[in-house]
Amino acid sequence: MRFVRFVLLLVLIANIFACNKSVESQNHWFRDRNVCKKMVKKVLVYTVFVKNKKGEDWSYPDRKEFGDSLQVSLSWMENQAKHYEAQVNFITEQHPAVISKGFSKKTVQETIASLSSEKGLKKFNKHYDGIAKTVSYKLEKKEELQPLVGSVKSKERLVAKLRNIYQVESVVLLYAHKQEGLEHFYLTSNTISNDDIEYIVTTFRSPTVLGYQICQLFGAAPLMYNKSKKKELKSWEYVQDHFPNDIMANLGKPIHGLDIGVYNAYLLGWMSRSSPAFNDLAPLREVYKE
Repeated sequence: MRFVRFVLLLVLIANIFACNKSVESQNHWFRDRNVCKKMVKKVLVYTVFVKNKKGEDWSYPDRKEFGDSLQVSLSWMENQAKHYEAQVNFITEQHPAVISKGFSKKTVQETIASLSSEKGLKKFNKHYDGIAKTVSYKLEKKEELQPLVGSVKSKERLVAKLRNIYQVESVVLLYAHKQEGLEHFYLTSNTISNDDIEYIVTTFRSPTVLGYQICQLFGAAPLMYNKSKKKELKSWEYVQDHFPNDIMANLGKPIHGLDIGVYNAYLLGWMSRSSPAFNDLAPLREVYKE
């Protein structure tokens, strides 16, 4: 199963010294973008369980297992934030009804294939807009919170309504699908573009994968490179030297042996370029422009 990355700007760390201007621009795009700007203060993680068009439904034990794995990931991120004297408090909610909408295509493979075209990407976003509209009808209205968001026609309006109900600034909108046979799917969408909000689609229950996707939603940069490919070798070596245990470089490892390195802590909004932690990364100091 290949990893799909949608509307995501990769930071090429190997080129930091040669292309400072480019990297500065990329840092600007990763940090403080879209709805999930900084991973600080109260953050709502709202899970919507989606039943695939073919396959088993989400049972209560399944949803509990997913919720338990998610909580492991969130607690780990809260503890990581403390290392940088930052504070984040995750609030978790699960939508009470399972939405029978499936993927945007009939199968995982067809959905992946559709993401290679602009038309397919638009249909993918529209599909999850439709699920958002269905979800909104069942949200409890709290009359004491004014003004209430009215008709919800998209993910953006749903997030606005959730912000209002739960009184939070940041909302992680997470669409959880069940795995199809041996095929997994995970996508962190619209993390850079301001044309549509960020959201997560996943079939994984691994705390590491969920943590990776949520960090990516807030601007953390993927640091996974293939050392067997000549063009990626320098990037791989750089990551191994500076961020060997960063979650964004170790998708397949247990979360409790990982951390969030200085580079991604900056992108998550946990530190500034004036932080003493940058003393260990003198060559990188100049690229962290706010």
